[in-house]
Amino acid sequence: MHRRLQSAAWSPAVSRPADAGGATDHLTSPLQTDMVPSRLVDSEDPSLRRRKGPGRSNSAADSFYSEVVASIHIPHDGERLSYLSYLALAEDLRSNDEAAVVDQHFTRKLLQWLGYDESDWIYNRPPRDTATQAVPDYRVIPRGLPAFIVEDKNTTERFTRRHVEQLRRYVAGTSGYAIWTNGREVIGLRFPAQGEPEILARFQVLPLPDGLAQEASIANLRELFHCQRYTELPKILERICVDEDEWERTDVSTPEAREKFISSTKGILSRLSLAARAGIDHALAETNLARQELARIERALENELDGLIDSLKRGAHRGRELDDLANGLRHLISRPMEITEDRIESLRPATVAQYQNEIAWERYKQVVIELSMEYREADLQWAEARRVTTAAEVWKTRHKVIESEATTEEQRLQAYAEQVAYAFFLRLLSARILEDRGLLPRLISDGGLARWRALLHSQLELLGDTEAIELLPEALLAILYRKVSRCYRHFFSQPVFDWFEPDEYLLARALAVLSEFDFRTIQEDILGFTYEAYIDEVARGKKGHFLTRAELVELILSEAGYEGRQVLGRRLLDPAAGSGSFLVQAARRLRLAIYSSEGIAPDDESAEPAARIRAARAYLTYLQRDLVGMEINPFSCYLAELNLYIQALDDVIYLFQQTGEVTEIDRFRIYNTNSLELPHTVLYDTDPDLEIKKTSLDEAWNVKHDGREFFHYVVGNPPYVNRGIVTDAPSYDAIPFYRQVLSGDSNTFLLFLALAQHYTSIGGVLSYVVPINLLGDASAMAARSVFDSEEWHVESVVRFYRRNVLFSGVLQRVCVFTARRSRTKPEVVHLRGGTTVSEVRRSSFQARYDDVTKASPDELNGRWKRSWLCVPAEIHYRIWHQLRRRVVTDVERLARGRIVFQQGDVNKTRTRVFRRQAASEHSLPITCGSQVVDFGPWKRDAFIDPTIDPKAAGLTGQRLRDALRERAERIERVRELDHEEAVFCLKDNVGMEPVRPIRGALYTRSPDHRFLLDHTLQIGYASTAADNELVRAVFGLLTSVVSSYVLQLFSTNAHVTTNELLRTPVPPLGERELAALAEAAEALQRAGENLHRQLESHSARLWLSEITLDGPAFLRRSGLRTTSIDVMIRRRRLTRPEHHGWKVSRLLRSGELEAVDDGDLQQTLTLLLGQLNRSFDRVQHEELLPAESDVPRFLDLIARGQAVCENAYERFLHARAQLDRLAFTLYGVSSSAWQRAMIEGVPWAVEGREESARLAKILFG
Repeated sequence: MHRRLQSAAWSPAVSRPADAGGATDHLTSPLQTDMVPSRLVDSEDPSLRRRKGPGRSNSAADSFYSEVVASIHIPHDGERLSYLSYLALAEDLRSNDEAAVVDQHFTRKLLQWLGYDESDWIYNRPPRDTATQAVPDYRVIPRGLPAFIVEDKNTTERFTRRHVEQLRRYVAGTSGYAIWTNGREVIGLRFPAQGEPEILARFQVLPLPDGLAQEASIANLRELFHCQRYTELPKILERICVDEDEWERTDVSTPEAREKFISSTKGILSRLSLAARAGIDHALAETNLARQELARIERALENELDGLIDSLKRGAHRGRELDDLANGLRHLISRPMEITEDRIESLRPATVAQYQNEIAWERYKQVVIELSMEYREADLQWAEARRVTTAAEVWKTRHKVIESEATTEEQRLQAYAEQVAYAFFLRLLSARILEDRGLLPRLISDGGLARWRALLHSQLELLGDTEAIELLPEALLAILYRKVSRCYRHFFSQPVFDWFEPDEYLLARALAVLSEFDFRTIQEDILGFTYEAYIDEVARGKKGHFLTRAELVELILSEAGYEGRQVLGRRLLDPAAGSGSFLVQAARRLRLAIYSSEGIAPDDESAEPAARIRAARAYLTYLQRDLVGMEINPFSCYLAELNLYIQALDDVIYLFQQTGEVTEIDRFRIYNTNSLELPHTVLYDTDPDLEIKKTSLDEAWNVKHDGREFFHYVVGNPPYVNRGIVTDAPSYDAIPFYRQVLSGDSNTFLLFLALAQHYTSIGGVLSYVVPINLLGDASAMAARSVFDSEEWHVESVVRFYRRNVLFSGVLQRVCVFTARRSRTKPEVVHLRGGTTVSEVRRSSFQARYDDVTKASPDELNGRWKRSWLCVPAEIHYRIWHQLRRRVVTDVERLARGRIVFQQGDVNKTRTRVFRRQAASEHSLPITCGSQVVDFGPWKRDAFIDPTIDPKAAGLTGQRLRDALRERAERIERVRELDHEEAVFCLKDNVGMEPVRPIRGALYTRSPDHRFLLDHTLQIGYASTAADNELVRAVFGLLTSVVSSYVLQLFSTNAHVTTNELLRTPVPPLGERELAALAEAAEALQRAGENLHRQLESHSARLWLSEITLDGPAFLRRSGLRTTSIDVMIRRRRLTRPEHHGWKVSRLLRSGELEAVDDGDLQQTLTLLLGQLNRSFDRVQHEELLPAESDVPRFLDLIARGQAVCENAYERFLHARAQLDRLAFTLYGVSSSAWQRAMIEGVPWAVEGREESARLAKILFG
């Protein structure tokens, strides 16, 4: 099924054990990594039970062990043994058990598991039309159709070459499929008309250490030998072979059809992937066996040489002559494939002519020749398995660069199997496209496939062959590939994927899916979308396979200026091409430009044929020459090539129609390469003459070597991965070429910016979609310096305000960054912004160049790292200019020596040994970030007892030293506190984001109230008691609207960093101003604490500036009498619902459950039950409602509680407004329009808008 497997397992050479001198008849097991089933139903054997992993339930392996293995019990010595217990018996206790155990128990259960019953098989009886007495144990004939045979043996017998020959005789007259089993091992095979059989599946019944390789084999056996497979195949083929005029297909060009296509292909892709995985697993097992056998022969050659030398020594051979002989022979046998009789004879010493020496020499020569032939035969038989394993190793080497350190070998092999399967499917799809477009005569659809089957059956009949062959996949695919390769050769020259061929059933299933669709109008990247849907979202993220949305690709090309006739003659590069999204869209624009140069529109049937022919030929030339992609993932390259070929089809077909010739395209310039691997001369700026050419190893080497200043457009969506999570990633900051763009973490998008600088020609353009970090993060400072320099200038920035623009299901803040390689500095930078691409296109703003690139006050604090200010609105630049004029220092310098900034008082992990839930005499309470609410009261989380001896608690080494240091330097400081100490804590790092205002809480520690804050909080405390007022003033400054606004303008991190807080600009502050800030901050903290107490006491919640009371909790705390829904229904105060199984909230919305003529009761129902998502029949007897007479009282209490909380919230907002008024005054922001803009925030600061609106109403009326 997967490949012609001329395995070493068929060879007598393999059968010889390593420690034996002669051959034996049995074969060692080829599977060393078999699996333990994840679930075994009704089994008393504990060896089969293990914890069920995610995604493993109800697998083929699970059902095999539950329905076959667990259901068998064998009588033995008066006991009924489980099947596994029986197999564990010594061999002499299990001999001659073929009929009683394997025949009658195991094989029957196996066939039933495969979907057959007794009417579907013939047991141990020859066919009526034959006189032979040699018959298989089972002939499986569902509905009278010959399917396969089963030959079983006793549990002590091993699979050998003679069994292969026996099976070959038995499969005559069938489709060539067979199962061999000894009850301990199951092997599925297929015998072609000629050549060696293919092993389709092979697995052990006995559970061995967990190995998912066996799970794939079990699943593959079930897939290929299941009853449904044999009964369905003729029907599937009949459906495909319908005549053209009766053929109903779905046009795949519509979005609905695309979704249908993606949905339809998932099943067959999974089946193909399973088959590919089984093929990989078996090739790995065969390779392991072959290597063992080759190693055995090599050891035998060494032993024979040692024996010869010993014999010659006994024959008086001594000294240099013997040493030279030994060295010469040892060199020869180190290359067994090169051993010949002549080469051995050429080393014969002159003195070997003595009788005994002559015998020893001739015997040695004969044995060595025989071993050499064994070696050659084993190596030859291993060739196909080696082809698969080598392809897998090549793929893994390339794929390793884009996977994380946590990727397992199992995940790698599964990913490879998925890509092998999809590559095969793509070949069929490409053929179907060419058939539908008229470039190929039909071969795998409608009448073409019918003609193939008729031809096949007629030839078989002519030859007197009675095998039940329906498609003969190896011949059909060979013809198909040869025809398709005439159109695009390179698509069928992919050794990494070429080895896989499914059996005729899976091939038929794949063709059936493709026959449902009409591919004449296919255009978009349906191939990539299908693969993206095929692999699950988590795996997709790990593999980095995400399709850049078409509208985003179009935007980037427009920002780069890749449109109109100016693109003609200018090359474009995507150094992270993926499946070719950018190249496909660029190809469409290129085609439009070429046709426009001829004065015609693409596909204009009224245009002059000569003009269309010129345009078509020019387009195909430019397409192969001027669009270049580099991609490390070989499978993505495969997708990209087919996607580009689809873009060429219209013109290929037109030329075919006009000239009768098929334009043969050799290949597109899409290179499977690691873009980051550049020539040494580029990386280290060395002499080009010293460069070693690597063209044979890297197909893109010439482009990389000669590509400097080669491309006018460099576009794309580079990967965003930190070096720390990539396997074996080099230290790029040690390489001069990459060091120029690095100033911290080596995120790969920065490295691709360096590539763009290398490849872009003078006057050329770079346009990438990159993380927003480029604009302000410290790690991107060097990159900002490169692209704001004498040779490069920023041309435009498109900023997206939401994190879901890039990929579906992926949250990443991004921007589209465009720069031009030019010494002419532009006057402005074009800025756009929006939540979607369409919104971005409607926006347009130009900011002065220096207002963007020279905006940060680096003269105040080096922590600004030359951040850029990119906000598409004039008012924000005016406000920032005012703030810059006003500020004289920053928080870091203001607080230096007076406020200690750090991540909490103690590290939670390092002090875990001291942590206790109960207080003790010397313990200190501790609070974690989750306990801190904005401006809320202090709450305890646990206790820290420093009297605990960490060494006695079991800590050693670094953990012990860390705990002792935390206790001595951090805990003891707070324990010994002898004065009041103001301390503020800002929200835990996860909660502190630049899209929301800075929030936290202000506390006071004292000898009577000592407590600790853990490291999930950013804290600041006074160095001395005299600095308490400064602590409170800085807290007020940091939580004011001005500081939050400045942070929003410049911060590009996912979470606020300490550096960003310390660099906050500060206006002139005298004693009066500091006192006013401290007082306002304390007033705000008091108002916040009061608000949270009221919310808690009234069971209320503040969300999006709205206060909502928790009705059920409020009722429980009210002390009112309660009753149940059932009682109120029986008193006829509520209607009885019809659907008792519905959720209560649904019954209320539908009106099935409502009060009877009582508005107060109906309001109470809404308050208490409106969000109750439990079924009516489960809660009807619970006391969830106030007693009927207490309903008015309940509503009154609710209203009063709501009013109290609203008043507390209003007072809190007024305290906030007071602090913000003071901040506006200190920073000199007097314009109400500016104040409104700062309160509203920048467009991407989307959180807190509701509260800001209420705050603005207080400030401005």
